[in-house]
Amino acid sequence: MKIIAALLMCLVMAAVMVAGCAAPQETAAPAAEPAAETATEAEPAAEAEAAPEELPVIRYGAFLNMLKSSLIYIATEKGFDIEEGVDVELVNVSKSADALTSIITEKDEIDLWGMQIMPTCTFIGNGADLVIFGGNVAEGGAMIAAKGTAQQYRDDINNLKGKTVLGIRGETGVLAMMAKLVELGFDVNKDITIKWADAPSVLEGVSKGEGDVGFLPIEYTYFGDDVNAEVVYQVGEVAENYICCRMTTSRKILEERRDDLIKVIKAEIRAYKFMQENKEETVKILAAYSGQDEEYVEQNIYNVRISFVPDPYADAVGPFYNVLGIMGFFENEEATSIDVMDHVDATLYKQALDEIMEEYPNDPCYEQLLEIYNRQNSTVQ
Repeated sequence: MKIIAALLMCLVMAAVMVAGCAAPQETAAPAAEPAAETATEAEPAAEAEAAPEELPVIRYGAFLNMLKSSLIYIATEKGFDIEEGVDVELVNVSKSADALTSIITEKDEIDLWGMQIMPTCTFIGNGADLVIFGGNVAEGGAMIAAKGTAQQYRDDINNLKGKTVLGIRGETGVLAMMAKLVELGFDVNKDITIKWADAPSVLEGVSKGEGDVGFLPIEYTYFGDDVNAEVVYQVGEVAENYICCRMTTSRKILEERRDDLIKVIKAEIRAYKFMQENKEETVKILAAYSGQDEEYVEQNIYNVRISFVPDPYADAVGPFYNVLGIMGFFENEEATSIDVMDHVDATLYKQALDEIMEEYPNDPCYEQLLEIYNRQNSTVQ
């Protein structure tokens, strides 16, 4: 009952916040047989052409039309999923809690969730048997301050001590910075004051002096010169490779559909390569997908600190989970005793990458992904 109640509370908290076939060869008609005195049996009708094999479907929940869904959209748009033997059906979700609830309760609506990690960790902390097995995006946030005040934080982030911080509850940039401050010895419940708000209120609060600094997704930081705010730095500059959108499913689905999930990962790995090597086409595809202009897409895909990497980044999950506990994100009193690494499985990604590299040997993009895997998953190797 405690777990069920905690999960229900978790729901409340989270709510607040895409080949042709060769034509058969013609064959010469056989020579006519001599006429027989008795009638011959009619030749059997030609067998009907076999229907194409129906691919297994994986329903992939995401915030569609957002650039953070780029990997999976490119994977489906270019048909990498079909080529790998799985049909990915993109399901638009408005709230992370809805996706996770559907997975947990086996509503048969969504098979995996590909976005925010904070709700995933909160559900795990409140008793849900979810498993993180891949990734989509790392980094992508920024810290802002009023004009003329930013340099002190660039010089030394310890100057945040005693300051008021404005952030969006659950946004990974601010939480990654809190984890960094904990690493530096901060008591984030005493040494700073955190106030939660939405993105417009964070910007307004900083510009009016209601907060010393604020944290926003990078796409919200293109404000004009008339706004009394500036970017201090992108969070990844001080908290490198912090995680954002992760691929998550239930342990039951992972065990039952492991091969299909590996095929999804392989499609995303190939999408990563495509995005690295086909910038112009990628920008056009994602501009049409998101409804944003090409300049905006290029800026937010290629020119800021954001990594569209399908790697699970297992090493980053533990610190992120721990800071959620320190900051009181869990309702379940036993959440901090849960080993979140029991809910991380990097073996699917490694198998997918190994299979891709065997099929495409000596490919520099895939070799780069192997280097990233070895560097970011040391705790699970």
